[in-house]
Amino acid sequence: MTKLLSKSNFMLLCMLSIVLCMSSMQAMERNVKENKPVSFKDSIHKNLFHNGNISKDNAFYKRFLAEDDIEIQKNLNKIAKRKEAQIKRNNDLIDAAKNGNLQKVYDLLYQKEPANVYARDSEGKTALHYAITLRHTDIANALLRANSFLDTKDNNGISPYDILHATFSYSTP
Repeated sequence: MTKLLSKSNFMLLCMLSIVLCMSSMQAMERNVKENKPVSFKDSIHKNLFHNGNISKDNAFYKRFLAEDDIEIQKNLNKIAKRKEAQIKRNNDLIDAAKNGNLQKVYDLLYQKEPANVYARDSEGKTALHYAITLRHTDIANALLRANSFLDTKDNNGISPYDILHATFSYSTP
């Protein structure tokens, strides 16, 4: 047996639909003006669910947007994996600079998705900090050619330039 909506509930539902459609249209118009992709479902999703109007446990949500959420979750997982890979490359670059492994530094700097020369370890040091501290001049040159900065300060306020200055101002007779 089907339940019929009362006249007042039906009117309320119609008014809600009109308001949602209008706000969705405004959001889509903004996206068009800003050259962003336009999606009616995304717009409704934002208006209904992110503004707290309907719970994600709602049957409408599950039916209407569950497929999109799975796709969004897949994309978020891809982004997380790429970020993890980037962090690993950055850590490998710092380790290669510490160990004096010039070939590994070149491989990490000039691959399809290169390591970030500005990446820091837990002490705030970059690969250039270690290359200069450990006097790996060829690695320091490679990092400088890859646009690493001499003035990047670590957690103690020391830059690679400070290390160079201290090293060469005291080592010359």
